[in-house]
Amino acid sequence: MIRTVEKGDSFILESGNYTWPFSPSLVASLPSTLEQTRHEGPYLRYVVRIQLIQSEWYKKNIQKACFITVQSVLSPIPMIESKDDNKNEKSVHLHAILQNNIVVAGKKLILRVDLHNQNRALINRITLTLIQQRLLGSAVKEELTSLKQNLNGIHDFQDENLHDKFEFRLPEKMAPSCSYVPEWSNRKPITVRYEVHLEAHVHGLCRNIHLRLPLTIVNGKQQTNNEFSPPPSYEKISL
Repeated sequence: MIRTVEKGDSFILESGNYTWPFSPSLVASLPSTLEQTRHEGPYLRYVVRIQLIQSEWYKKNIQKACFITVQSVLSPIPMIESKDDNKNEKSVHLHAILQNNIVVAGKKLILRVDLHNQNRALINRITLTLIQQRLLGSAVKEELTSLKQNLNGIHDFQDENLHDKFEFRLPEKMAPSCSYVPEWSNRKPITVRYEVHLEAHVHGLCRNIHLRLPLTIVNGKQQTNNEFSPPPSYEKISL
């Protein structure tokens, strides 16, 4: 660094090559980068703009912009079970538990399913769907399917009981859960959250059973209330 440039300051550069290193600090509560998934769909991108302002009015200013990827870090949250249950008019009772409500992108999602089917109704299949919900302000909302898969071994099931554990590998490139409310009142809040939807397809009309289990997805090892290691630094951004 040859010199510090203050606001409103000016200087003359002699012929040669110059370098000014800089390391800005980002606001810790910034939401993560969100790529656009459909035409005119919501997205969130960050760009660093650098401008060289020349004093002569007839010389054009020089500007360079480069995009950066930001990955948010959630505040410490407790790691608990996420569960839901429901039954239909044929006394088919479905109960599901996510072992952990926090899962790292690219890692395994562990689901425990308990099914009570005292009337031996025919269950064609049970489908798991991972939904990403994007909320930009109060007007823009989008739901995306990140994962959809049938539970293995459950095809035309007609036994009285089912107690089993299932594992699903999450996609590696997923925007982490986040919630951001800007300091300025005229700015729109941004929220990214996930839900696991479980649907038991029971033979017959309007007999399916639906469950919803909230899930938090992070990009790395998440700090919980029982851990004291500091969260990853925002200085780790990729160009």
